[in-house]
Amino acid sequence: MSTILPIAIFLPLIAALLMGRDRELAPRFALVATIATFAVAMLPTSRFFLNSRTDANTVFDLPWISNSFGAFEVRFTVALDELSVWPFALTCLIMLFVTTTLNRKNDGKEAGYYRLLLIIQTGFLGLFAARDALLFFVFYTSITIPFFFLLGIHGQKRRRTAMRFICLETGGTTAVLLGLLPIAAMTQYAAIAPASVSSGLRLGIFLILVAGFTVRLITPPFVAHIQSNGNIFDTICGFTPAILLSISAVYGAFRFTPLLLTDPSASACPWALGFMTGGAICAGMYCVVLFWVQEGGSA
Repeated sequence: MSTILPIAIFLPLIAALLMGRDRELAPRFALVATIATFAVAMLPTSRFFLNSRTDANTVFDLPWISNSFGAFEVRFTVALDELSVWPFALTCLIMLFVTTTLNRKNDGKEAGYYRLLLIIQTGFLGLFAARDALLFFVFYTSITIPFFFLLGIHGQKRRRTAMRFICLETGGTTAVLLGLLPIAAMTQYAAIAPASVSSGLRLGIFLILVAGFTVRLITPPFVAHIQSNGNIFDTICGFTPAILLSISAVYGAFRFTPLLLTDPSASACPWALGFMTGGAICAGMYCVVLFWVQEGGSA
């Protein structure tokens, strides 16, 4: 059992807790933290590719929460596979880019801004590496809170944008939870046995999950309203968390919905996942358009 992966996941969170209030030191502290996280994360990533793309050398598994009625058990299980290794590595790369190019000065809130970014990084890394359904949900939900404060403190039209974001995320994460609970109870993150669950129930859980993950595709435009201080690199850095939000929604759909689909409900899978992928692309295009509008307004 390898401990490198959980170290990489929680290293940004530890750095955020240790970060002081010095506005001059905060950017350099965050940069060092993301560089260290990137270096540590590349160890299990490279190990995954060097060992015939198997997750045996990246798995970390510990019991966490046990249900007294025996319906399900939540385990702290993280690992990399062919689906998760790419967004996991991309998260480290994007956050390294953000802390390298971001230049937030003269607003007196630099330390809090970088602290929230590091907490968000831990949420995304844990989300992509989680191999337990409910552990995935814990990380999936944990991203919402720092994003709310990021928008409420550093966003444009702060209160209205933050409240709309939290309302959408609350609805979406509730739907995701309702979809993941039966998966956790029936499968412990394995393929659902066709004989144990009716196709109607499968389709119902599938539609609930798709609805929940689709809601997250609506939220990136809100994140893109983070103030840029008129700097082109700051504006780009404001959009990168929005990209990760879209990726997390599409990843969740590809991770869980195929477990539910066997004939006849499997015919819905290409349509739903295609819709979500298209939604992620549209959200990215919206952010690009918003970027040009902001830059044109500040010119």
